[in-house]
Amino acid sequence: MSKLSISHSSPDDGFVCDLRAALADHGQAGWIDSRELRGGDLLWPEIQKAIEEASGFAVVISTDALQSKWVGKELKLALKLQKKRDKDEFPVIPLSLNGTKLGILEEFFGDEPLYIPVSNDAGGVEAAMNAVLIAMGKRKAADVPANSRASGGTRPRTHGFEISRAGRRRPKPDLSMSPPIPASPTFTASRVGG
Repeated sequence: MSKLSISHSSPDDGFVCDLRAALADHGQAGWIDSRELRGGDLLWPEIQKAIEEASGFAVVISTDALQSKWVGKELKLALKLQKKRDKDEFPVIPLSLNGTKLGILEEFFGDEPLYIPVSNDAGGVEAAMNAVLIAMGKRKAADVPANSRASGGTRPRTHGFEISRAGRRRPKPDLSMSPPIPASPTFTASRVGG
């Protein structure tokens, strides 16, 4: 079985645990330091070994990750391995958490890579799984229905319910019976910033 090494900042550990579980649901293993290392382990040699033994590398780009020297160090090693192997044999996959851009880490890639947008909102990990599996080479883009490609993955079916930020199902409001909102003569729309 292949293993995806996942680099992230500690504050993003909850999202990464969800990502690892979703990968396992799809028959793929994920390696994250917070779940594999124990007190007394030598940090860099263990992380380096895990990246070198992995079949691919994902980096979770978040505002916290942009401040982490570890994320940068791990990404440099992964890109070095990718040059030695091949992009198809060792994909390096940037996951943009909640719209965060690569920032300074973009310089490590040379050219701006294609991000996979991910979200820590309810259903966010599963919505990106098709795109992640395609990037890993575990699924072909042709295997994914066209309507699920635009969002990077499939949307969970809610059957008349919506999912709250806390992950609870609640009935979708029926807006068809709502009275129209009256126009206010004092309200005008304008764009912020030009």
